[in-house]
Amino acid sequence: GRKCGGESVESAWEVCEALGQIPVKTKDNPGFILNYFLVPFNNDRLARLTSRRVAESGVFVNLVEYPAVPVDEARLSLQAMATHEVAQAEEAVRTIIESRKLAAEDVKAWRANA
Repeated sequence: GRKCGGESVESAWEVCEALGQIPVKTKDNPGFILNYFLVPFNNDRLARLTSRRVAESGVFVNLVEYPAVPVDEARLSLQAMATHEVAQAEEAVRTIIESRKLAAEDVKAWRANA
């Protein structure tokens, strides 16, 4: 909002970019259009297993799945605040990527045994 300035805006901008998002500046009112990021999975089981692994790593994410979204369009939702630092965003991204890889291996093993 109007109390955010300088360093806070720069930090939020860098967090957005680190998460692969496109930040937007507006002239009419300081603030943020969007303060969360969605990571699509297109596989509910993979999203669920990934969210568990991410949570176990200490990164807070919300799993959004059916009935909030159509079946097999589950996603993780993350929030970024002006107080987050770029290093935290980069660590969250690494955690999600690694957790997704491990969860994909879990799904593959489950299918092999099913």
